[in-house]
Amino acid sequence: MFLQTAKANAANLEPFIAEYEATWDAGWFPITISAKRQLTQEDNGQWKLTFEAYSSVADLSEMSYFTVANETLLPSQYRYKTSGFLSKKLRNLEIDWEKRTAFLPYLKKQADYVVPDGLQDNISYIEQMRLDLMNGKSEFNYQIAYKDRIKTYQFKVAKSFKKKTNQGEIQVVEVHQMNHKHKKEFTKVWLSQDHDYLLLKLHMRDRHGDSTEIKLEEATIGERHLSGF
Repeated sequence: MFLQTAKANAANLEPFIAEYEATWDAGWFPITISAKRQLTQEDNGQWKLTFEAYSSVADLSEMSYFTVANETLLPSQYRYKTSGFLSKKLRNLEIDWEKRTAFLPYLKKQADYVVPDGLQDNISYIEQMRLDLMNGKSEFNYQIAYKDRIKTYQFKVAKSFKKKTNQGEIQVVEVHQMNHKHKKEFTKVWLSQDHDYLLLKLHMRDRHGDSTEIKLEEATIGERHLSGF
């Protein structure tokens, strides 16, 4: 069982750099480009998480700054930017945890909500999921800041299985989002239990049938290396 081998009460993040193959399929033909997800720690102890995918036809970048307190991520800044066939979009967010406010610089306004405990941004929630998995949890409920509102994502561990990689077998945990509003929608996440639940693959499809997938090609986390999924 997954819970029997999870490292309870050992939730610690470690810097990593991971290379992915990213594919967008919006109904005409799929676009596949290289992408990179990286977690680093600043001199002041703050963490910086980035996801970047650049090509001649499309660019996407996301960035989140956060601290960790009591095994909970506290995001302070988030930025999302796209161009090319993805269209030109910019969204950013600044969270003040003392005042419990969120400012949206791209709209030049405060968000219309009080920041709740555990609020995550669009990429930090995956790192929060990693910490929760390290602590043996199998169900997750995250509130995500999205534009001027809050979305609630509910996830559950669907299964755990072994997978061959270039470094040998690894234990993989597959997580599904449980509260999609439309039958065609789904979100599935695969993470490596043997590498502090590093993200191996993420596959999303919306109600229109458009899909996004990122799949790990190689990664370094601490002194450990992983390739081939």
